[in-house]
Amino acid sequence: MENKPHLTIDEIIRIDPRIGTILDGIKVNRRSPKRYKLYGTLKIQLSKLVGWSAEKQELRNTQAYDIVMDVVIDKLNLA
Repeated sequence: MENKPHLTIDEIIRIDPRIGTILDGIKVNRRSPKRYKLYGTLKIQLSKLVGWSAEKQELRNTQAYDIVMDVVIDKLNLA
């Protein structure tokens, strides 16, 4: 179990603004079947910025990754 403090999405974006740019760029019809393919693309892009492969040490944890991916899922209406 990780002993890292819980981050908010705003704190995550403050640490690496590229994440916010990617999230803000999600513009898709929430009923389009293409959103599943877009999810895969976004997951690959964001995995380099948040989670175990993140460039910034503060974002190398599953909690930060889960928060970002929850935003993606919500924006794509996949839940």
